Amino acid sequence: NPRVNAIDAQNLHDVWFEHLTACNGRVGIAIHESADIVVRRCYIHHVIEGIYCTINKEAKVKGFFISDNLLEGMYPWPTTKEQWHELPESRAIWITGRGHVACYNRITHWKDGLDTEDSIEAVSIDFQNNDVSEMFDDGCEMDGSDRNCRNFNNRYCNTLTGVSLQPVY
Repeated sequence: NPRVNAIDAQNLHDVWFEHLTACNGRVGIAIHESADIVVRRCYIHHVIEGIYCTINKEAKVKGFFISDNLLEGMYPWPTTKEQWHELPESRAIWITGRGHVACYNRITHWKDGLDTEDSIEAVSIDFQNNDVSEMFDDGCEMDGSDRNCRNFNNRYCNTLTGVSLQPVY
């Protein structure tokens, strides 16, 4: 159902998701307002957002470890000019908060691969050693990052823009 999340893990802490398949929902794994979450060796497909976290001003979102996952989006590559404007926002990993690591993930066929969510804070987030391809917009969009957010040893192939950094606070 495109209106519900495949896995809804909002307002949780100290939870591991390992060797799971998340599909056929709006979000594969929704970890809004959560802390100390591990997502490892999961297969996420046929969703609009893969792993997604938002924050409000009171939240203490921190400590995600997102590693060794396969995230397969459902959007064409390349897209036509019309498709680029008509297809919905779609991101494989879209996180905010502080102290996160997203590494060794294989990401393909989304609008954006790796994103920091432009919200209250995006601090000390590392995107490293990910393989990202066939994005019809950005391989990584770090727009809205606050400080100490790093992007290194990633491979971006067949993307409109490899890395976007506007604005960074």
